[in-house]
Amino acid sequence: MIDHTSVCAIGEIGLDYYRDHTPPALQQQVLIEQLSMAAKADKPVILHCRDAFEDLIRILTDWIAILPDSSSRLKKIPGVLHSFDGQLDQAQAAIQSGFMLGINGSISFKNAEIIKHIVRSVGSDFLLLETDAPYLTPAPHRGERNEPAFIRHTNDALAAVLGISSGQCAKVTYNNACKIFMW
Repeated sequence: MIDHTSVCAIGEIGLDYYRDHTPPALQQQVLIEQLSMAAKADKPVILHCRDAFEDLIRILTDWIAILPDSSSRLKKIPGVLHSFDGQLDQAQAAIQSGFMLGINGSISFKNAEIIKHIVRSVGSDFLLLETDAPYLTPAPHRGERNEPAFIRHTNDALAAVLGISSGQCAKVTYNNACKIFMW
């Protein structure tokens, strides 16, 4: 399936130390194998990270360093950190390695000051919109099951944080998606 023309990325792969279902060493081994598959297919990765950023960024940095020059596309934009919820220094490290940050409905939450600060600090060039359905439903539907139709609320909230129009935000994030997924 990885070679099918409709497959534009490999994911969701990554590390999750929040739940104690799989030992970290095994998660890391599997992730390295999945990254190798993505490199061979020359496809970006969609990354899950929960309580494991230091290990994830180390593995990703090592992976990018060994990508062949023929994978210049992956060296430039290797993937996206799905539903990014880290700190500013982590966002900067990810962006420095070429990764985009997936922004979900939590940007619309009143108490989401950390992600709002990160978004204002990094700007729009490395941001994508995500639903993370059925989770992280944006206001005004918070508490309901999330669905793709609510992405417009996430877009509106992201636009407000960036200080741009909703239309401009949609255009920028769409163009970012086109870059990473080669649409």
